[in-house]
Amino acid sequence: MIDPSIGHEEIHDLRRWRRNTAHAADNYDKALDESLARRVCDQDFALPISAFQGALYEEIVGYIGELGKENGPGVYLCMLALVMWFMVQSGVSVPTQRDAGRARNALPHRFS
Repeated sequence: MIDPSIGHEEIHDLRRWRRNTAHAADNYDKALDESLARRVCDQDFALPISAFQGALYEEIVGYIGELGKENGPGVYLCMLALVMWFMVQSGVSVPTQRDAGRARNALPHRFS
C-alpha cells in the first residue's frame, strides 16, 4: 500500500499549530476581521506565515474536495471501499476482472 504523506507526528503538530498559532490574538488580522486559521482555510496566499499549513490544506482539498462543492477522488475511493466492505460482509461475491469481461461481452456491440 502507499504510505500516507501525513503521519501521526504531523497531525500532532497541526493540532498544536491550530491551538497555539492559528487562533492566537497576535495572528488575528484586524483589517480583514479574520483569524489566521480562517485565512489558511480561505487559501489566502498573502499570508506572511503558515505557508506549510496553506499548502497542506490545498493538498487535502484536492483529495477530498471542497465542502459544499465538487467531491474529490478521496470521497469516491472511500465510497468504493465501503461498498466493497458491505458486499463482503453481506456475503455477496465481489466481482472479479473475469466477471467484468463477461459483462462487457454480454453488452450489445454498440455499447462495448
